Amino acid sequence: MEWVAGIIGLVGGFVIAVNLLKSILADVSKEELLRNKSLHWKYGTLVWVFAIACSAASVYTYREFFQ
Repeated sequence: MEWVAGIIGLVGGFVIAVNLLKSILADVSKEELLRNKSLHWKYGTLVWVFAIACSAASVYTYREFFQ
């Protein structure tokens, strides 16, 4: 069951991070987002880090309260 908590945390982290990026990058044009590869690395990495952190927090919370 621990892996289920990890997967839920990972998906939840992705959802939260993408919604956060929508507000951060609201003033950037679509063309700029498609052309500027540094934005891909900068914000793509941010999304992955946020998702992994949420997954780890979810597993930790499961271990603390449900085992």
